[in-house]
Amino acid sequence: MYNLLVSASNEAWNGEPYEIELSRCIREYTDQEITDELGKLDNKSIATLQRLPCIFAHESSCKKPPKFGLITKITRRQKLVRIEYEIKRLNPFCLLLIWKISNLN
Repeated sequence: MYNLLVSASNEAWNGEPYEIELSRCIREYTDQEITDELGKLDNKSIATLQRLPCIFAHESSCKKPPKFGLITKITRRQKLVRIEYEIKRLNPFCLLLIWKISNLN
């Protein structure tokens, strides 16, 4: 399992914390089973999310490549979720392998 975070903002994934509406976080485009398990954003689910690798992507209209990393902190506010993260530089071979695997269909 991995986290996939997608933003329509060209400014996203530049190292600054990212905020998303609670109503969209682990709910939108997510299997109900995962939402039930992790959507509460309690201490247990946050710990699980922080252990998973992340793909930080942009909507296709941004024409930006994805970045990869880890979530370092999740703070649930009233209607927002603040996500702090660390981008990891990957070896170009790893990126090619990820691309090849994703295009096996």
